Amino acid sequence: MQQSTFLRKEKKYMISPGQQNRLMSLAAERLVPAEYADSLVTSVYLDTPDFSMIGRSVEAGYEGYAYKEKLRLRCYGRADDGSTIFFEVKKKYLGMVSKRRIATDLRGLEAYLREGILPEKSQIMSELDYTMRKNGQPRPVMLIAYDRQAYVSPDDPELRVTFDRNVRFRTEDLDPRLGTAGRRILPPGTLLLEIKTAGSMPLWLAGALNGADIRPSSFSKAGEALRIISGKTESEEKRCKIYSLQSYREISPSRATPSACSALLSAAR
Repeated sequence: MQQSTFLRKEKKYMISPGQQNRLMSLAAERLVPAEYADSLVTSVYLDTPDFSMIGRSVEAGYEGYAYKEKLRLRCYGRADDGSTIFFEVKKKYLGMVSKRRIATDLRGLEAYLREGILPEKSQIMSELDYTMRKNGQPRPVMLIAYDRQAYVSPDDPELRVTFDRNVRFRTEDLDPRLGTAGRRILPPGTLLLEIKTAGSMPLWLAGALNGADIRPSSFSKAGEALRIISGKTESEEKRCKIYSLQSYREISPSRATPSACSALLSAAR
C-alpha cells in the first residue's frame, strides 16, 4: 500500500562528495540502501503565476515564521502515461513536516486541474481541494528534478537519509513526460543531504555528521529556483542561510582567508 500521510522532522545539509563518503564510512553499519535506493524524482509545483506560495514559503524561512505550505505533483522514475503520480500538500509547522497525498495518474490530474473533477473521493482529496481553492486554484509553474540516493536504518524504520544531486528546474514544458532537462540549481560538486526522522536524531548519526564536519543548512529547491529566475540578489547573510556549510554566525570572513560561505557563493555565481 502506498503511504499517504507523513509526519516527521527534516534536516538539510549542503555537502561535498567527500563529506558524503566520510559520512557513509562512519555510518556504514547503521544504514542500508532503501527499497528504491537510486531513483529519479520529479516534482511539478502548483502556484499562482507570480509564484506567491513559493515566495511566502521562502520568506517564512528567512524570517523564522512557523508555517510553510506547498502544493506539488510528484513521480518517481521516467514518467509516461501509466506512471503513478502523487498529488500532495507539504506543510511545515514548528519544525515538523507533514505531507498528505493521493496516488493517481496524469489523466486524472489533468481532468482535475482543467475541469475540477476529483480523482477520488477521500478525506485527503478533500483537504487537497480545499488547499487549492484557498490559494486561488494554482496551476503548474515549475518542474524540479534530481537524482536521489536513499538509505534507511534497519533499527529505525522512520529514519531516512537521502542524497540529491544534479538538481535542476525549468518553468516551461511542465509535463513530466517531456523529460527532466533543466537549469542547474546547486553549485557544481554540491549535494543536498536530507535526514528525516519521526523524533530526535539518534546519537550515532549526530556523531557521524560531526565526524564528517557536516553542519545544517536552510535550503529550498523551489525557493532557490525562484531566486534564480527572478534575478534577486540577497545579502550574504541570507545567501549563507541557503548555501553555507556553517551557520552565518560562525563565519568570520577575512581578506586573507575567504569564509566557507564566500567560497561556496563564488562557485554558485
